[in-house]
Amino acid sequence: MIDWMVEVLTTFKTSDQTFFLAVNILDRYFKETDKTLSGGDLHLSGIVGMFIASKYEDVIPLLMRTVINKIGHNKFEIPTIEDKEFDILRTIQYKIGSPTVKEFLDRYYEELNDPFLKSEKFQKIAMYLAKLACHNYSLMQIPTSLLAAAVLNVTLKIYEKIEPKIEA
Repeated sequence: MIDWMVEVLTTFKTSDQTFFLAVNILDRYFKETDKTLSGGDLHLSGIVGMFIASKYEDVIPLLMRTVINKIGHNKFEIPTIEDKEFDILRTIQYKIGSPTVKEFLDRYYEELNDPFLKSEKFQKIAMYLAKLACHNYSLMQIPTSLLAAAVLNVTLKIYEKIEPKIEA
């Protein structure tokens, strides 16, 4: 599901924050729902989770017709999407926004005083590792601030190996 969500949200050029929020929404929904979900429910939940996150985060969010035609491959009708959206929102008590790893990474970048650590390559490695962490259920149970700090630490270790600092 995570791989598919990365692919979909990258294809439709949503923000990285949309991805992390969609994962967060789904995690909270799956944790709180008392329903037994089938494979089709999982697919629908993923679609609607991305739709909710996009409407919350993106300046130009995903459109319903895009969700139905291109992401859902015409498997779901508008009322089905709307019902699932209502179910998810009700289950998470309409609390859409939640601190994500991306938000903490952005905040940590603001505090970094070393241009070595503010490079685009450094930030891309960190983002890759943060998205990779979403594949591990245990890592997703760690508070997002600590996960972001861990991602930065691992990124620093990797980056030091591939881009050694030149001391003057």
